[in-house]
Amino acid sequence: VGIPDQVASIRMLQMAKHPSVRNIKYILGPYTGTNTYKEAIRSFLRGNGVKDYTKITSLKWRAGEWPGYLEVILEDGRVFRAEKFYYNYLTPFFITKSILLACDFTNELTDISVGDAWSPIYEKQGKGFSVVLARTEEGKQLLEEMYSVNKITLGKIEISKAMNMHGHMLDFKKRGSFIRIETNKKRGLKVPLYGYVPKNISKSRRIVEKVVHGIFTIASKTNSRRISEKIPISIMGPLFNYLRIYWKKISKPTKRKGLL
Repeated sequence: VGIPDQVASIRMLQMAKHPSVRNIKYILGPYTGTNTYKEAIRSFLRGNGVKDYTKITSLKWRAGEWPGYLEVILEDGRVFRAEKFYYNYLTPFFITKSILLACDFTNELTDISVGDAWSPIYEKQGKGFSVVLARTEEGKQLLEEMYSVNKITLGKIEISKAMNMHGHMLDFKKRGSFIRIETNKKRGLKVPLYGYVPKNISKSRRIVEKVVHGIFTIASKTNSRRISEKIPISIMGPLFNYLRIYWKKISKPTKRKGLL
């Protein structure tokens, strides 16, 4: 099981017939949109008055019932929690530079990849629904075998519906990452080569990316991070979630155009 860049490395080793991957029969992996530096957890704890992060005994990003919540438990028994859509405020402050240049969101090189089923139909039910993609014949057979012995429940949906669940992040990866790669290349920085580029990225989409870049640049500053720690998550969480939803709404026409 691995995230996209790990899976890509394994596939390259398999192509080279390297002995270290000889026993791997299936490769599974989650959709991977963004990653944050470990400093994100330290910042979250500092915001709750905890300075010694070495006292953590348990850390779960998606604890409890889907969609889950961030849960940090310390040695002295104290527990700190934040809802999934509230702790996402940490992302713009601590997003990793490497993930901004990664174009694979749905873990394209796996046998089976799995992501959250972000749809009002499923979100209202809770319980934890996932969108599952079988990318190889081996992956398809594995899913069918599990289904036949009642290990999993499966239901088919149209590709367009599966893509709509993650349209915003697909654009962030399949267009946004290439704009960011292009920008870094012009600055003389090293960039990854994926062997393909989008045919056309509109001017309006490039303008949207400038806004995104500005937000990440400002949020990554030390002072910005420190200020965020002074604001209670009871305020920061709902505020960020509101801004996130509003941003997705106003940018949707540009970010979804020609994507699905």
